[in-house]
Amino acid sequence: MPDVAAEAGVSVALVSIVMRGAPGAGAATRERVLEVARRLGYRPDTRARLLRSGRSQLLGVTSDVRHPFHVDVLTGLYDAAERRRGYQEAMRRHGPAEHVRIISGGSGEEEGARAAAGLLEDPPTAVTVFNDLAATGLLDVVRGHGRKVPGELSVVGYDDSSFSRLGHLGLTTIAQDVTAMAGHAITRAVQRAGGTPVGERETVVAPRLVVRGTTAVPG
Repeated sequence: MPDVAAEAGVSVALVSIVMRGAPGAGAATRERVLEVARRLGYRPDTRARLLRSGRSQLLGVTSDVRHPFHVDVLTGLYDAAERRRGYQEAMRRHGPAEHVRIISGGSGEEEGARAAAGLLEDPPTAVTVFNDLAATGLLDVVRGHGRKVPGELSVVGYDDSSFSRLGHLGLTTIAQDVTAMAGHAITRAVQRAGGTPVGERETVVAPRLVVRGTTAVPG
């Protein structure tokens, strides 16, 4: 910026005004400063200006890269309470509410394996697992105890992670529209950061069932 100011014969403060597009410079002066900036190849550092203003216009995302779905989405937030409520409502809606059974688990293979141990004494005919990673842990345990999947037990994961499509696993799962989810999340975050009024407080992105080799009619 000082080089532009010296070449154009104006102050650094006036160059700053011109480069920000702020009022305070005459048309001829503004054109002269812009022409010098172009000739010298000067570009204002917008990042520094935004940081000085307290607004970086950068959106931070935290994720757990141990879970494949988080790598795919970068913004995956799980809500166990919501899934539990959705499962219970679906079971009631379709009739077999008396067969509702919930076992505490978690999002990893070890948690899935521990949950599977609680099913072995009185096994159901089907299990919906918190996510695909936990489903792999559950599958290892039930198959290790001689249970046939899907002949005796159907298993459904959640997320349609990349490994769920592998031939040796072939996990039936619930796929989420990660592009739409990421788009909604970023839009909402930008709106909140900018103080823009938010219309709908909740956005539902419909999932879809992907049937593979771990589900079948009990037989």
